[in-house]
Amino acid sequence: MEPKHKCTLLAVTCSTLMAMFAPGCASTPSQPAVHDYLSTVSTLNLHMPVYINVEDLRPPLERESKMDGPYIYTADGDHPENVAVGLGEDLCKILDLKGITDRPRVGRPGEIPPTDGIIVHIRLLSWYGRFPREGVTDKVFDVLLSQPIFAEGFCRFSATLDVGGKVADLGIVEGKSIFQINRKATVSKEGNTASALAADKAIEQFVKSLESHFLN
Repeated sequence: MEPKHKCTLLAVTCSTLMAMFAPGCASTPSQPAVHDYLSTVSTLNLHMPVYINVEDLRPPLERESKMDGPYIYTADGDHPENVAVGLGEDLCKILDLKGITDRPRVGRPGEIPPTDGIIVHIRLLSWYGRFPREGVTDKVFDVLLSQPIFAEGFCRFSATLDVGGKVADLGIVEGKSIFQINRKATVSKEGNTASALAADKAIEQFVKSLESHFLN
């Protein structure tokens, strides 16, 4: 699975709906209930544009590739702005796929939000894929066999709506993933898969919160 942008952290929510996960996993991660929900048409149709603005507030540990520490993390690479844009694009694709709006758009840094639709403010608090550093080193083989290695993913963000100047809080959503890997795992494959699976779960919660706000 190749990076979507020129950064190690990958936003592949839509592509993971039908993804064939990279070889090297000791068990294949899957979450059919999440993917079924994200690909099913919603009863909500807003009949107006939705403008998504993502503010990246992740801590430095999740943004920089460091050579020390107990874990190997996904990292931003040369274009850190692409992470926020990538999450916004995935949210737009899901809103369009589910029929919630056929006019979703990601806001660019410094852009003045339009006034003819709904503005969604996303504060990205955490998003990473990681696995223990010893998973890719030459430790004693017997130790590796006796101690399974796991890739972990996490995604957490808050969301607010601005509809004609009236602001509503949709709360904080988060998703987690974990699956067993082998010693040949790489952050560009298994690490990114873990982050994408976590993002799917967080986006599922966000869309459900959006539907609840307008339908209930």
